[in-house]
Amino acid sequence: METIEEEFHTYGVLWTDKYMKFYIDTEDNIQLNFLKPSISNSDNWPFSKPFYFLINIAVGGNWGGLKGVDDTIFPAVMEVDYVRVYQK
Repeated sequence: METIEEEFHTYGVLWTDKYMKFYIDTEDNIQLNFLKPSISNSDNWPFSKPFYFLINIAVGGNWGGLKGVDDTIFPAVMEVDYVRVYQK
Protein backbone atom coordinates (compact mmCIF):
# COMPACT_ATOMS: atom_id res chain seq x y z
CA MET A 1 0.00 0.00 0.00
CA GLU A 2 1.65 3.20 -1.20
CA THR A 3 0.54 5.47 1.65
CA ILE A 4 0.99 3.00 4.51
CA GLU A 5 3.71 5.12 6.16
CA GLU A 6 2.40 8.53 5.15
CA GLU A 7 -1.30 8.60 6.04
CA PHE A 8 -3.63 7.39 8.74
CA HIS A 9 -5.31 4.07 8.03
CA THR A 10 -7.85 1.92 9.82
CA TYR A 11 -6.57 -1.53 10.71
CA GLY A 12 -9.17 -4.07 11.70
CA VAL A 13 -9.60 -7.68 12.76
CA LEU A 14 -12.78 -9.64 12.22
CA TRP A 15 -12.46 -12.30 14.91
CA THR A 16 -15.01 -15.09 15.24
CA ASP A 17 -14.90 -18.63 16.58
CA LYS A 18 -14.28 -19.82 12.99
CA TYR A 19 -11.76 -17.33 11.55
CA MET A 20 -9.61 -14.23 11.96
CA LYS A 21 -9.53 -11.77 9.06
CA PHE A 22 -7.22 -8.75 9.08
CA TYR A 23 -8.07 -5.74 6.92
CA ILE A 24 -6.91 -2.23 6.12
CA ASP A 25 -9.40 0.66 5.82
CA THR A 26 -12.48 -1.39 4.84
CA GLU A 27 -13.76 -4.86 5.66
CA ASP A 28 -13.63 -5.64 1.93
CA ASN A 29 -9.85 -5.14 1.90
CA ILE A 30 -8.83 -8.38 3.67
CA GLN A 31 -5.04 -8.75 3.83
CA LEU A 32 -4.73 -11.92 5.93
CA ASN A 33 -7.23 -14.70 6.55
CA PHE A 34 -6.78 -17.46 9.12
CA LEU A 35 -9.35 -20.25 9.31
CA LYS A 36 -9.79 -22.31 12.45
CA PRO A 37 -8.59 -25.89 11.78
CA SER A 38 -11.34 -28.52 11.73
CA ILE A 39 -9.53 -30.28 14.57
CA SER A 40 -8.31 -27.43 16.75
CA ASN A 41 -6.36 -27.25 20.00
CA SER A 42 -4.42 -24.60 21.91
CA ASP A 43 -1.34 -25.21 19.74
CA ASN A 44 -2.94 -24.68 16.33
CA TRP A 45 -5.73 -22.26 17.37
CA PRO A 46 -4.90 -20.35 20.58
CA PHE A 47 -7.43 -17.62 19.75
CA SER A 48 -10.23 -18.93 21.95
CA LYS A 49 -8.58 -17.43 25.04
CA PRO A 50 -8.61 -13.77 26.14
CA PHE A 51 -6.05 -11.57 24.36
CA TYR A 52 -4.64 -8.09 24.99
CA PHE A 53 -3.43 -5.39 22.63
CA LEU A 54 0.23 -4.42 22.70
CA ILE A 55 1.02 -1.49 20.45
CA ASN A 56 4.68 -0.55 20.20
CA ILE A 57 7.43 0.61 17.89
CA ALA A 58 10.12 -1.94 18.68
CA VAL A 59 13.53 -1.44 17.09
CA GLY A 60 16.28 -4.02 17.08
CA GLY A 61 16.08 -7.30 18.93
CA ASN A 62 16.74 -10.69 17.42
CA TRP A 63 14.86 -10.08 14.19
CA GLY A 64 15.13 -6.54 12.84
CA GLY A 65 18.27 -5.64 14.76
CA LEU A 66 20.23 -8.75 13.91
CA LYS A 67 22.37 -6.81 11.44
CA GLY A 68 22.28 -3.58 13.42
CA VAL A 69 19.95 -0.60 13.33
CA ASP A 70 20.39 2.32 10.95
CA ASP A 71 20.47 5.33 13.30
CA THR A 72 19.43 7.68 10.48
CA ILE A 73 15.82 6.51 10.97
CA PHE A 74 15.66 8.34 14.32
CA PRO A 75 13.77 10.09 15.67
CA ALA A 76 10.82 7.89 14.70
CA VAL A 77 7.17 8.46 15.55
CA MET A 78 4.22 6.12 15.77
CA GLU A 79 0.97 8.06 15.87
CA VAL A 80 -2.20 6.27 16.97
CA ASP A 81 -5.38 8.28 16.73
CA TYR A 82 -7.58 5.79 18.57
CA VAL A 83 -8.14 2.13 19.39
CA ARG A 84 -11.65 0.71 19.46
CA VAL A 85 -13.00 -2.75 20.19
CA TYR A 86 -16.47 -3.83 19.14
CA GLN A 87 -18.25 -7.01 20.08
CA LYS A 88 -21.23 -8.51 18.25
